[in-house]
Amino acid sequence: MKPTGIFASMALLGGLCFSVSALAQRTPPANAVLDIDTAISNPADAAGLRDRADLWIAYQVPAVDGLTSPCCWSGSLSDLDRGLIGVGCTLGQHENNFGTVTDRGLKTFSVIVYARWQQGRVTDLQGVGQHCPVDAQGQRVVWLEQVEENASIAWLTRLMHQGDGANSVADHAGMALAWHRSEKATEALYDTARESPEATAGNAVFWLGQRGDAALPALIKLLDELEPGDIREAINFALGENGSEQAVETLVRLSRDDRDDEQRGGALFWLAQTGAAAALPRLDDAARTDPSEDVRDQALHGLAELETDAAADVLLGIAKDHSSTETRSQALFWLAQSYPKQAAGHLARVFRDEKNQDVLEQAIFVASELPDGQGSAMLLALVKGDYSREVKRHALFWLAQSDDETALDELQALLLNDAR
Repeated sequence: MKPTGIFASMALLGGLCFSVSALAQRTPPANAVLDIDTAISNPADAAGLRDRADLWIAYQVPAVDGLTSPCCWSGSLSDLDRGLIGVGCTLGQHENNFGTVTDRGLKTFSVIVYARWQQGRVTDLQGVGQHCPVDAQGQRVVWLEQVEENASIAWLTRLMHQGDGANSVADHAGMALAWHRSEKATEALYDTARESPEATAGNAVFWLGQRGDAALPALIKLLDELEPGDIREAINFALGENGSEQAVETLVRLSRDDRDDEQRGGALFWLAQTGAAAALPRLDDAARTDPSEDVRDQALHGLAELETDAAADVLLGIAKDHSSTETRSQALFWLAQSYPKQAAGHLARVFRDEKNQDVLEQAIFVASELPDGQGSAMLLALVKGDYSREVKRHALFWLAQSDDETALDELQALLLNDAR
């Protein structure tokens, strides 16, 4: 089949300025052999281009509100934030980092979708913001001038369904779909999440979460419609990514009222990631009162993630007085992970007063995790002090795992003295 569009072929060089009016609102890639098609309005109708062995199609659609500069970069995110490296994608290469570059202060009004046809099928797909520099490195690109947004949404949705969740075309189709402005994109992702196999549905839920407030009603509706399981649990993450007041309220409700332990636990963890004011009291209450030990542990983990003095005080209180020995032990563990100074003070009291052997053993392990030699000093004190044989044995075991040379030298001297 012959191509249906009207083409004007030209070799593009990076940085070349164009006087042709058709390119005024277009942001084509640099270093491409570019054909402009002014007839095709649906990317699925680019079938006439498939007889070419290897080419890319590209088109531009309006971006969802709030999207900021999706692009590639090579190097660390910290280097990017400090302006030490720039952004830019090479068409067809995915080895670089990719994300929304929020520090450039550039509002994204449109998204450019690139799709590669090889042997009659789409083998690669990339979506970027209009500010993202793309280098085609001499590849042929057919720019579809008249693509309609809803047609793009329908086509990308079909591509999502053709993958198994691990397929890069399906994954990137979901990403590009999520960045479309039309509410049809939300509807397409919602239907995909509700009706698809698990991998594809999970992909849809993830990208719904990236659409911001535009997709929040759909996520909440899915909570009422989906059965308990991995896809419904993935909505916790999407709500946490959203972080709005309504999303936080939904996470609070889920963590308190949902019948599924996994859903409640996940909601607590992602609630903590929002840093919202509602997180601390909800995590405190769940850590103390939830009937599930696993959910209580997720709440304790969330308190550690908050990294505030108030959260440290809550963890310390639970480590001191919770009725469950397992919860006390886990509170002490999470206290040491994020608040080692408070943990060190409490450990001294545990080693002095605690009678429960399980709590003591957990405390010895936690002491071994403390930084700056604090733990090694505590373990040596246990070995030297008036403690049970079992406590000394555990302290010796964890002390032997230490890389604290000073503590190990003291232990060696102690053992040599005992041998004499």
